Amino acid sequence: MLNKKKNIDSGAISLFEAGIWITISLVVLIIGISLGGGLFSKNDTNTELSNISELMNNTRTMLKTNGVYNFDKQESMIGSLIQFGGAPGNMSVIGDKTKGNARLHNVWGGDVSLATKTDDNGDATKFVLSYAGVPQEACITLVEKLSTMSFIQEVDINGNINQGQISAGSVGAQCVTKNSGHQDNNISFISNN
Repeated sequence: MLNKKKNIDSGAISLFEAGIWITISLVVLIIGISLGGGLFSKNDTNTELSNISELMNNTRTMLKTNGVYNFDKQESMIGSLIQFGGAPGNMSVIGDKTKGNARLHNVWGGDVSLATKTDDNGDATKFVLSYAGVPQEACITLVEKLSTMSFIQEVDINGNINQGQISAGSVGAQCVTKNSGHQDNNISFISNN
């Protein structure tokens, strides 16, 4: 008599094994999505670091004539910079950029504005680049990195004026979270050039 064994299909998986693989896949997907959100946030901050540097440089080279910024209203200053092609291409332009009265928004949807600032003689030799609606983490990173730049002499964080390089502890105390009862942060970069 021959011993006959039943052939078992070793390539199939049971319902229990399939459930385990689906659960593992979902956990990996959830972790990937949660980490990916942080990557987008860091990318937004890096984008705005570049935009601020470009706006500061273009303001100095395109809008200063005979040593002064000759603008009456901040809307005309940012509008002129946009009209002259000085706004970064990845920023949201609100309005008709050909008329000199358009506005800019940052990646978080906050207003970006320029205004003149007078020196001790009353001449408009300085300017202020302001960013509204900046989340706390981005606020800390932007201020820490940009406060060391030679073209920025002062940084105003939510009404607190800082000169020179700002320490991490000081920045962390001045940049607020949205759920602390405040709106997102307002930062102004002041240039004496």
